[in-house]
Amino acid sequence: METVHFTQRTFRTLMDCFARPGSKGTLQTLHSIEGLYSETLSVLMTLFDGEISFQAVDDSKRLHQELRQWTGAKVEDFHEADFIVVPANANKEQLLKVLEVVKIGNLIDPQQSATIVMELPQQSKEVVYQLTGPGILHKELVELGLSPDILVLRAMRNREFPLGVDVILIDENGEVLALPRTTKLEEVKS
Repeated sequence: METVHFTQRTFRTLMDCFARPGSKGTLQTLHSIEGLYSETLSVLMTLFDGEISFQAVDDSKRLHQELRQWTGAKVEDFHEADFIVVPANANKEQLLKVLEVVKIGNLIDPQQSATIVMELPQQSKEVVYQLTGPGILHKELVELGLSPDILVLRAMRNREFPLGVDVILIDENGEVLALPRTTKLEEVKS
């Protein structure tokens, strides 16, 4: 498959997920690199270019080098990066520290914020969340294998609209779910 058509299809899947938070899309793969799901690389190949900066929550210089080779994107510090890449094996404590410093835009340029591309770990305990906000008619229920600490910190960073961070979640089965900054999550108690 031609790369242009592949990235167009991936972009369309991502936009559908952002337009309807809680809906899942299925990603295709074209290439793979060690340390990331192949579907994550598909998303990064679609969203990154020479004007984009990123940082990975990973101690490996190899991952940064490979992503630069595949996408042409620049590596920046966490507080300056346009995208934060979170591999499935990322350390939770390090991720929480990163979420505290990522850029959330400002009132003049709210779009100057970070987007977090996060892989969901395999076999993580899934919790049911109710999603509300723009793009959701009444409420949407989703199961996520995310630590409540991460979601609390995300909510704190997104509390002052239009500032905040958007999150793209990718699981090991190649499914993607988007959480725009306007989407609120609340755990559903059994």
